[in-house]
Amino acid sequence: MDKESATPSGAASNAIKATAHLNEVNREPRDGLEKHKRDITEKKTPDVIEMLKGLVDRLEKMEEKVDHRLQKIEEKVDCRLREIEEKVDMLISSLLLRLSGGGGRRDLVLLLSFND
Repeated sequence: MDKESATPSGAASNAIKATAHLNEVNREPRDGLEKHKRDITEKKTPDVIEMLKGLVDRLEKMEEKVDHRLQKIEEKVDCRLREIEEKVDMLISSLLLRLSGGGGRRDLVLLLSFND
């Protein structure tokens, strides 16, 4: 019972030819199970699209919240900066009043160099 191969034993794998035709890619389903699988896949596509739309909506809402919070933070920082500027102006004014009251020229020079 010697079985011989149709191709020589030393043949490369690309030299071996198919003995039967390969099935077409877009063939009709052979049984109900394949049709059922295709139907399920087609039904999943709209579900995935709806899920992605939901995610996009949630991301847009999150972006709006982040933008709103950033705006609030910027407003608080601006307000705090104005408060600090006002305090610095008051401090400079009080120093100038003290210097003009009896300090002297040397104190004024020190104050002006401090502002630079």
